[in-house]
Amino acid sequence: MGRSRKPAQELKLAGTFDRGYPRKDWYTSTPFAVTGDEGAADSKYLKRTQVAWHSFMKVKSVQGILSEEDLCMVTLMFDALDNLYRIQDQIDAFYKKPNLAALLADEDYRSQLKEMVQIRKNHETSFAHFACKFGMTPAERSKLTVADKKDESPMLQLLNRAKA
Repeated sequence: MGRSRKPAQELKLAGTFDRGYPRKDWYTSTPFAVTGDEGAADSKYLKRTQVAWHSFMKVKSVQGILSEEDLCMVTLMFDALDNLYRIQDQIDAFYKKPNLAALLADEDYRSQLKEMVQIRKNHETSFAHFACKFGMTPAERSKLTVADKKDESPMLQLLNRAKA
């Protein structure tokens, strides 16, 4: 299988990063790019999930790495996050019961708690998997190649001000 590729940031620091490398085609732009206004969060989500959705879409649309094709994967990622929040709320409610010591002595309640914790771990793993694909961890973010925004020429700035 061989060694995995070095992140683009590490290659840039070493001075060996080359977009024209023959074995890899780099996309310089995202086809059908999603702006921050598109793809509103579903109303079925908890408020926490909707806030996370909007902040994610705002950041990723500015980076210009999301396309319309990605909205399905984004939805799956936030479904996992919403389910994670919901099962965590159930676990927290379980621990807030007044007769917790008696409940933990019962084998059925312990097995229910164990099952809920396992479900939470599954949703956590699923969310983390999707989040890594979109560069939401520092290590994965360093692998993203985001095109630098070019400064507008003074003439274009003047024309844009005249339009406004």
